[in-house]
Parts: sequence; C-alpha cells; structure tokens
Amino acid sequence: MSLAMLRAAADDSQPDVALVRFLEGATTHWHSHPGGQLFWVVEGRAVVGTKGDGAIELQPGTLIEAPGDESHWHGAAPGLDTTLLTITWGTTVWSANPAPSSPTMKEEP
Repeated sequence: MSLAMLRAAADDSQPDVALVRFLEGATTHWHSHPGGQLFWVVEGRAVVGTKGDGAIELQPGTLIEAPGDESHWHGAAPGLDTTLLTITWGTTVWSANPAPSSPTMKEEP
C-alpha cells in the first residue's frame, strides 16, 4: 500500500484527502474513523467490507461512505491493483485484526 497525502487536515474538524494505492489482493486491517470516510474508486477493482454487509467488490467510479465509527476495511480485489481517493474525518482508529483473507463477495450496491 502507498499513500499520497493530497491535503492533511489541520485538525479533526477538517478531512484528510489522500490517494491510496493497493497492490492486487492487499487490504487494510479493520479500522474506523470518528467522523467517517468517503472513498472513490479511481482505477482498478476495489473491495470494502463491514461486519454487517460482508465484502463488496467495487468498480472504478464507485463512491462509498463509511459512517463515523463504523468498523470496516478496504483494499484491492484479487487480480488487479486499485487506487482510491479517500476523504477521512478524524484520526483513524486501527484494529490489530486483519481483513478476511478470502472474503465472500457481494454485488456492488
């Protein structure tokens, strides 16, 4: 994973904006954001997972919102690298738990 910070927030009332690149199949650990997160799939095929919805594969141009404090993970689907534009409010709260190694995919919302 590589991160290019486009705009770092001065404080938690403003969002960080970043481009995040994942190699195929790479994902974050479970995490949440106090103020939530938006991410838009710039290229490749992304995957996002929540405890309630499971894993969903996403195509370029898809916008996803993770509400504040919702535990989730995201990254690249197997077989193709992906780049996400992320807009994040608040300091990320990381879990030590990795995302599932073989998530069951659902259809894109």
